[in-house]
Amino acid sequence: DLEEIQSQVKSIIPNLKPAGFNAKRPVIEVYEGKEGLKTILEMSIRESLKTRKEIIGISVQQQKCRELAGPYHMRWYNDRGKYKIKSRYLMSAEEKIIPVKHTKYKILPKIARNPNEIFIFGNITTQFFFTGDLFTAIVIDNGDITDKYRHYFDFLWSLIKEEVKI
Repeated sequence: DLEEIQSQVKSIIPNLKPAGFNAKRPVIEVYEGKEGLKTILEMSIRESLKTRKEIIGISVQQQKCRELAGPYHMRWYNDRGKYKIKSRYLMSAEEKIIPVKHTKYKILPKIARNPNEIFIFGNITTQFFFTGDLFTAIVIDNGDITDKYRHYFDFLWSLIKEEVKI
């Protein structure tokens, strides 16, 4: 009997899959400097057009992005306007808003100060870190992770009642 059970178990083992086997492993990359930011901005246009998902951001730092990317940042805004890519930004209380077409803004309470910007587009979540003159970003390409960040964004958005009128 024991030999028969061992034979059955041996035939079953190759067909077993670990829990979460169908989950897509996230692709994680690091981008740095002006060229890194420009690459991410280009990626956001491409992914938003492909997925038809809006661009959203938490603790958005428009001025720092503009200072780093220079005229390219304005071109990115113009491209977003040309393609009518919608976005919503939760701005840090101390951040000055730069008006952009197809964009809605809400202001986070001062207590919700975040040390980095979370920038979400398509199935990609990014975290921007500005340290002095240095820029580093972590880019996570994974639909499941990004969906969770979108839900988190929507939760925060719903907590803030007043939208900024520009």
